[in-house]
Amino acid sequence: MAFTPRRAWSRLAVAAAAAALVVTGLAVPASANTTVINCTGEVELAFSPGLTYSDQTVSYTGEDRATSCISVTHPYLHSFVGPFSGTATQSCGTLLDDGVGTEVLYWNGGTTLTSTWTYSYVAQQLASVVVFTVTGTVTSGVAAGAVLNQVNVIPLADFLACSQPGGLQGYTGASTWVFTG
Repeated sequence: MAFTPRRAWSRLAVAAAAAALVVTGLAVPASANTTVINCTGEVELAFSPGLTYSDQTVSYTGEDRATSCISVTHPYLHSFVGPFSGTATQSCGTLLDDGVGTEVLYWNGGTTLTSTWTYSYVAQQLASVVVFTVTGTVTSGVAAGAVLNQVNVIPLADFLACSQPGGLQGYTGASTWVFTG
């Protein structure tokens, strides 16, 4: 097929129209499960006193820290912290039991933009890590109504402290969050 200026102009027009559709978002229809926000970071949790294999009342403090968030629908969101604390009867043997909770996420290092979510979690040991899979719904604030899936990956070596003097004082691991809605 020979090159002609007319054919080149028609190709440019088609390419420009396609690019305009992609930029405006018309080329890809929205679905019911469009990803709203993706974040990566870490979770940190501390116990006092340290956990052993005997049930005891412990205080815990922790924080979810998303250090990198990407969103087409919420481009102004870059990071969040989610502090949490409480008291529970806990041991290293019950640490991997299922659980529920509520958490407030504070976006971009401030207190103005927040998301509150309720969740349930399950824990599973896989090879050399413990994986906490956390699923819930954002009940208020930024992304209200979205489903939030969090995955925490904790090195199994951290849990070896359960049998050491002082017990398991805490752990830190990688975490990801996916908000869909």
